[in-house]
Amino acid sequence: MKSRYIPFTQQPYCCVPACIQMVLYKNDLPLKSQEEIGNALGLRVRPESAHLFENVSTQEPKTGIWGTQIGNQRYEINDAFKNLGIPLAVTIQHIKDIKSADELEKMLYEVEQTGGDALVCYKYGVLWNTDSNSGHVSVFDRIIDGKIRLVDPEQQVPKLRLNDAGRLYEAMVEHKAAAVPGVWIFSSK
Repeated sequence: MKSRYIPFTQQPYCCVPACIQMVLYKNDLPLKSQEEIGNALGLRVRPESAHLFENVSTQEPKTGIWGTQIGNQRYEINDAFKNLGIPLAVTIQHIKDIKSADELEKMLYEVEQTGGDALVCYKYGVLWNTDSNSGHVSVFDRIIDGKIRLVDPEQQVPKLRLNDAGRLYEAMVEHKAAAVPGVWIFSSK
């Protein structure tokens, strides 16, 4: 089944900006660079990756989490969109407010049925069965035969990836960092 999105691949630490680019592209909105989006969202990269960017912060995040700092009120996503001239708003459904995998699946089904857009924030290693302890964001694409398909911006992995709602729910619950695990639902302003 055809994806609702054209997959984009992220720069290091830029899963959130790459996912936002996919949503912008799908909705025929002007693109911003991953670095520009990232910087508006408090992007922090390790010094050894700074050469891949034009102007990025290498200051160690207080949370210890490299990448965007969405959980910090200073980098609230709707404020960043306003500052960047992106005519979208995001409502974050934190995982603590989603009571079950069934509720998660129903929420995502509604997003798909309305032609909407959503990102999911989770612990990477739990969802994809790797040693990674990092948080990650992917674009929700659609539900196929009871499986949730995500568009994963990570480098050197398949762009369209299937998993079940129970596993995604568990990966969200396990992502206890200062980020905002759950479902980020987009709407027009």
